[in-house]
Amino acid sequence: MKTLSIILLIVLCSCSSMEEPIAFVQYNGVDMNGVSAKQFDFNLKITVKNNLFLPVKIMPSTIDFVIDQKSFGQVTFDDKIKMKARRNTDIIVPLHLTLEDGAFLNLMAYMNKESAVLKLNGDVHAKMLFISKDVPLNFSKTFSPKTFNPFSNNR
Repeated sequence: MKTLSIILLIVLCSCSSMEEPIAFVQYNGVDMNGVSAKQFDFNLKITVKNNLFLPVKIMPSTIDFVIDQKSFGQVTFDDKIKMKARRNTDIIVPLHLTLEDGAFLNLMAYMNKESAVLKLNGDVHAKMLFISKDVPLNFSKTFSPKTFNPFSNNR
């Protein structure tokens, strides 16, 4: 009976929503911690909504950082991210962007563009109750690189 109730709980949670299980809600800003020619360290502030009936933990992972179909490097986060069930959660994620060779100069070329498409691709390790799984992440967002240009008047 106990096994049957656990299987029923898993089935209900996996079918709980026709929308995305975890949805991006809002970008709340970024705080730069350190910059070098090969790495950016920053805290990303976002709001996400967990549409599942159970809390989810995202474990430390590494994902690819792509702008306009050009790979610039990899984003790594070392801390666990906890999301409450069925509600919005404000998250501050310490991230490390490790750049590929020549990517810093290519990023500078984007500073005056009106728009670009950011894609984050890779597998993210997630935990829910006692279940642990690598979940594919394919996040895409169009943004204006001018807003990140410290020398621009359009901030």
